[in-house]
Amino acid sequence: MQLDVPLAMAVAVVVGDDWTQLSTRGPPSTVWEGDVDLSRFFGRESRLFVCANYDTGSSSYQTLLEYTM
Repeated sequence: MQLDVPLAMAVAVVVGDDWTQLSTRGPPSTVWEGDVDLSRFFGRESRLFVCANYDTGSSSYQTLLEYTM
């Protein structure tokens, strides 16, 4: 998975209780990428969230996208 998320300090893909942190090549890159294994969610209705943290002093994330699988 590869996403363009400007100004983010951290980006994660969340399905249920499973968080996958994406990585970037560092500033000034805004591209975040990583492998997200969705195979265990096939055949079940699940929701996938793309979340980002914009504050280095905080651990809270904002939901950017939500998908129903």
